[in-house]
Amino acid sequence: MYFLCLLSSFTIAAQISFIEDTSQLFEGAANGGLTFADIDNDGDQDFLTTGLNIDLDTLTILYRNDGIGNFEKVTNTPFGYVAHGDAVFGDVDKDGDKDLIIAGLNKENISSTKLYLNDGLGNFTEVGNTLFEALSYGKIAFADIDNDDDDDVILSGTRSESGGFTFLISEVYFNDGLGNFSSLFDDLTTYGSFDIADVDGDNDLDILISGSIVSSSEPTATLYLNAGNGEFVEKENTSFIGVFGATVNFADIDADADVDVLITGTTNTFGQSSEIYINDGAGNFTATVVSPTWVEFGACGFADVDLDQDQEMLITGYASGGNGPVTKLYSNNGSGSFSEVSDLPFIDIMRGAIEFVDVDGDTDKDLFITGFDSTNSSQAKLYINDFTISATKAPVIFSAKAYPNPFDEYFNLNFENASDKITIELSNVLGQVVLVRQIASSGEIELSTTHLKGGLYFLNMKNEKGKSKTIPIYKN
Repeated sequence: MYFLCLLSSFTIAAQISFIEDTSQLFEGAANGGLTFADIDNDGDQDFLTTGLNIDLDTLTILYRNDGIGNFEKVTNTPFGYVAHGDAVFGDVDKDGDKDLIIAGLNKENISSTKLYLNDGLGNFTEVGNTLFEALSYGKIAFADIDNDDDDDVILSGTRSESGGFTFLISEVYFNDGLGNFSSLFDDLTTYGSFDIADVDGDNDLDILISGSIVSSSEPTATLYLNAGNGEFVEKENTSFIGVFGATVNFADIDADADVDVLITGTTNTFGQSSEIYINDGAGNFTATVVSPTWVEFGACGFADVDLDQDQEMLITGYASGGNGPVTKLYSNNGSGSFSEVSDLPFIDIMRGAIEFVDVDGDTDKDLFITGFDSTNSSQAKLYINDFTISATKAPVIFSAKAYPNPFDEYFNLNFENASDKITIELSNVLGQVVLVRQIASSGEIELSTTHLKGGLYFLNMKNEKGKSKTIPIYKN
């Protein structure tokens, strides 16, 4: 819950700016996974990282957040050390806390995939004898594939066994709602990195995988459309250029309410590639002339870092032309064209992981980066988003609690000391009023924003005497 002082005017800072948090030292990690979640239900984002440390030893470290972005290592965890894999949080048993899957190569260079249940306080216990394929050099994700309101599991990559044997794997595991999983079919023939989204607007989740197929040494990118019950049909004649060692990231790049995609990696001629494909809303993608930095061995992502309701793009990896590792942020102009943001403090990395997340509870997206730098030393860096809303404080005539903030579809207002009726207007960053309500002077109301896109909004409250106050709120 956030207590918000009510202010009379705001000026939005237009420039994207990040500051490296040098007050904290995180153990470097590369060739591993990075995942954030509120593990102990205290309202802030904790995280776990796996990979290779600066001495090239495997590591798995859980960090707990104090609520304002200060982290400490959690000791005596049950996790094994792994690298060349992935880690992801999800609520597998629908008990309201975040469980964990960790995969990768262990110290014996053998693939493993392990599930850990959370007790709600951030204490984890390994679940034995799961059906999950042992995974390395790939990706894991939680998603409700069969629309039954629980977290299923998708994994794709390779499995390495003793003796040097390597197998390609790509599986979907269905959850019964209690954390018990079954794999009912194996229709996915592509193996590599992937992302999940509803690409064709039919309210189920589809999968795009870029990597290898068993029958060919050529890289491929395959779009699998969900038939609605978790069974997939490969979409033919797509325009995607397949790459090895890929990153696949869905995002609504051009603000037309469908998901587009960025794919980076190594082509069949062993060159770097970064391609953006625009969706027509029905799952048909067209390559654009937008040409971000070509990279391989990368980690990429999208986030609205300047709270203007469009998606900025971050690209990391080994750049084309032998230029070594890079980290570049591109600002979105709102319609899908990008310009590189200069003078940012980001370390250049490859073979890493990135995550946009609000670590300090100020509603904007901060950035955590892991990977190898230009000297092949593993790094882990936190950058705090310096986007600010400057304001001139006015005398408080009435106050309110608005929560949660950020919010998803609904937020609550609780007025504490108002003395008359209040008119509420919710406006976007363009000043357009998108919601109007009139309420009594006291009590609590719940406001629905299901019709609104994510981003920054301003909640203006005016009493019968004409006094008005405004607070910023942010929809995820």
